[in-house]
Amino acid sequence: MEKRLSMLLVIQTLQMRGRAYARDIARRTGMKNEEAIAALLELEKRGKVEQVNGYWWLHVIFEAPAAGRGRKAK
Repeated sequence: MEKRLSMLLVIQTLQMRGRAYARDIARRTGMKNEEAIAALLELEKRGKVEQVNGYWWLHVIFEAPAAGRGRKAK
């Protein structure tokens, strides 16, 4: 399977699932375990996914609210 397509399928799967093991991602995408792991490692290198204890999920950036937004000062 093409590298770019593999990464796209992994991202779509994680968007639907939230987090998953590599073997579950492979099963849902129709890839071999090795292909899914290779795609996940490439995405991790690019800062698109993270993993801990075997679970993978999409990298999320939390930003502080912009100044002037939120409660008004009294």
